[in-house]
Amino acid sequence: RQKGAESTINSPNFSTKIDYYGIPGLRLGISGYFGRSQAEDEVDQLEGTDVGISMLGLDARYRNKRISARGQYIHALIKDADAYNVRYETNLGSELKGWYAELAYNLIPLGKEQRLDAFLRYEAYDTHAATLDAGIDRDLSYNRDEWTFGLSYHVAPGAVVKGDYQILGDAQSEDSKGQLNFGIGVWF
Repeated sequence: RQKGAESTINSPNFSTKIDYYGIPGLRLGISGYFGRSQAEDEVDQLEGTDVGISMLGLDARYRNKRISARGQYIHALIKDADAYNVRYETNLGSELKGWYAELAYNLIPLGKEQRLDAFLRYEAYDTHAATLDAGIDRDLSYNRDEWTFGLSYHVAPGAVVKGDYQILGDAQSEDSKGQLNFGIGVWF
């Protein structure tokens, strides 16, 4: 929705998602996005102002009684990253990829509407998985990994209060950083 504003488009983009629910408690999905970033007005005519994006994602979710697990893998290719980097003096990689896996256990007895999930998640992502086509040197600090553990209190359907601790690392440094997070989530 544009709320009365003029909508512009340079080229059509395509996105899709297919989910499989054939096994009780399990959902498997595949998704894709293919197109170009969009620029407004005459800016799109300048070289390096937009890039081509091809993205593929795989995801899975499983829940059985008190145990739940989920994971996702994303792989993206960026076309024309070299021209984009020259125009904006930045360091966008030409290939990005990452994944995560999470395991959770509900500490509240079954049959209650509320849940208190203790969870552990590992994620690894590299926004400089490939840089040769982008005309830049690979920066290993963009190859990151994170361990996260904490609690998610699901107050009601669509509302959660979370607290977690993260251990953040990257392939360039031997040192890792810790980070404490608190949040409230609402969805409908």
